[in-house]
Amino acid sequence: MRKPNHSVSKGIIAGILGGLAGAWTMNQFQRIVMATKPLAEQEEKRESEDATMKVAQAVAKPFLQRDLTKEEKQKAGPVVHYAYGAAIGGLYGGAAAEDRGTTAGFGAAYGTAAFVLGDEVALPALGLSGNPLDYPVSSHAEALASHLVYGLTLEAVRRLSVKLLNAVV
Repeated sequence: MRKPNHSVSKGIIAGILGGLAGAWTMNQFQRIVMATKPLAEQEEKRESEDATMKVAQAVAKPFLQRDLTKEEKQKAGPVVHYAYGAAIGGLYGGAAAEDRGTTAGFGAAYGTAAFVLGDEVALPALGLSGNPLDYPVSSHAEALASHLVYGLTLEAVRRLSVKLLNAVV
């Protein structure tokens, strides 16, 4: 009888922790970038509805039988962001436990893939953002940089979490 291999489950847990940390760090990075923008652009960004708010609306409407208020969307958007960050972090952690190539570039490759597949492909395809060609290159560069911050943080926290999990379990 084979001994159970817990490395994948530990990897998923470590990835979820890394994904949460990565989502938080990504938010902090975006706040710093936004602070460098003109006040009018900052205000426009605060007033706009981002993809996480749209997802929150789509998930909540069938249950509530109504649209979310602006305030509810502003509160639910971060929940969606962290849930998504944790979910793709868990996927990354499980994959990294099976194949070390997953961690290429200390998570930078994964962060880049998350940007391309998420922001550039999935969000426009689902109608949660506009056509990528309609945005300036600077917008894409900022989003890519944010996802690189996510990927690097994800990998750093994942590695630390795996070490801690191996020490206690």
